[in-house]
Amino acid sequence: MNQSLYIEENNTISIQYFDGEEIFLIVLRIIGIITSSVNIFVISNKNVLSKSITFKYLLIMSVNDILYLTCIIVEDFLLKFCMGSKLCSFRGQYFSCIFTLLVDTYLTSCMAMFNIFVEIYLALERLFLVLNRNYLKNLKFKLVNFIIFLMALVSYMPVLFRHTIRVKNSSINTTEAELDLTTFGESSFGKLVPLILSSIRASLI
Repeated sequence: MNQSLYIEENNTISIQYFDGEEIFLIVLRIIGIITSSVNIFVISNKNVLSKSITFKYLLIMSVNDILYLTCIIVEDFLLKFCMGSKLCSFRGQYFSCIFTLLVDTYLTSCMAMFNIFVEIYLALERLFLVLNRNYLKNLKFKLVNFIIFLMALVSYMPVLFRHTIRVKNSSINTTEAELDLTTFGESSFGKLVPLILSSIRASLI
């Protein structure tokens, strides 16, 4: 069973295990990586890709899914073995904070938004096809992906300003790093930012 060690304030060492729910979620994410890998293997065939440009978008979405799930799994282990662990070095904790802020909080949300925007684009493309309109037909694949990628990055940029990495001295005379709210993050609007972005994201699914 996976486990991590922690030194409590009284300097005793305790062991924290991955609970059943955490293990279940990790297994689901691994299954997701496997299924996305199968999609990539099937769709990347030249005969499949040549049938429709839609398959190119599905291929990009599958690659994005693998990166997304991999980042989430790495974050699961960092939270167990580094974030808040007195056994983890300051450098390890600082890296964990950076990873949590830039990758888990921001980048993974951008990845999710990227797939949502791609799905919306494909839905619009099919709609215009049914209506016999060629509004999106002549757009270049790389250009569309670049625009969608920028939209995804911009959509979640406000969350980067909610937290900062704070360095503090712990009770056992060592230096620790942890995420702390900024002035913006503690403001009324800053507290609403995650709710607003999550609501927008949920409404687009």
